[in-house]
Amino acid sequence: MRPENFLKYFYGHNYLASLTGILNGTLGEKIHLKGLVGSAKSIFTAILFKEAKCPLLILTDNREDAAYFYDDLFNLGLKEATLFFPSSYKRSIQYGRPERDNIVQRTETLSKINEKNSPKIVVTYPEALIEKVISQDDLEKSILTVGVGDKISLGFITE
Repeated sequence: MRPENFLKYFYGHNYLASLTGILNGTLGEKIHLKGLVGSAKSIFTAILFKEAKCPLLILTDNREDAAYFYDDLFNLGLKEATLFFPSSYKRSIQYGRPERDNIVQRTETLSKINEKNSPKIVVTYPEALIEKVISQDDLEKSILTVGVGDKISLGFITE
């Protein structure tokens, strides 16, 4: 069954219209849904996103829950719109061991959020949100564009 066909079964939910109205209304409105179990959270989020067409931040309890939520949204046909924002650290910030793959994924997620060409769903967890992130102005100042065949000294790069 295709994701679009599967989601059609849930479009008639009583609260969908009112929640879509809230999301399309006041900026910064917070919604906390109770009573949804398992993948029902992801299904409801996918429908809300498709209806409201506004950015969503999904905050789960931990990394594992965030990964499952992200995977559900990805498989419900929201591949291009769904982003995962992990912690930079392998297990926990308390161990102090950064994970290169996570740093790359964080950077890619931040750059896609800054594109602003279409709304996104960002799935994350508290440990990832608590880490400091470079400001957009500082990021733009520190971007170095290099072309094929350009010769650049190591001193120039470190400056």
